[in-house]
Amino acid sequence: MVKVNVFEIKAKFSEYLKRAEAGEHILICRHNTPIAEITRVSEARTSARAIGPLPGAPSFDVAEAFFEPLSEAELALWEQAAVHPASASRRHQRAARPAAAPKTTRAPRRAATPSARRPRKRT
Repeated sequence: MVKVNVFEIKAKFSEYLKRAEAGEHILICRHNTPIAEITRVSEARTSARAIGPLPGAPSFDVAEAFFEPLSEAELALWEQAAVHPASASRRHQRAARPAAAPKTTRAPRRAATPSARRPRKRT
């Protein structure tokens, strides 16, 4: 295992990647305190990942009623929910707030007059 400080890794990154690819472990330190490690990937995936539930994972069944159309009463409930009451109340609260006072700007600073400046030192 090689200990390397951050500034050296930044300067010679590709060299240390080649060393890690060869199987060497590289410990990256900041002020000699370990913060990260570069190691070779043990096994890269070459095949496509399987689609579907994991083997041994619990599964569930969807009831046939899920795919049936909604009744008129259920559709009406969905239509009412489309207008979100929380957003409507927020709009109402914004409208009820008093208007913010306009921002005031400062008067520009006056340049110092020559008489107000410090006198130069004579050498």
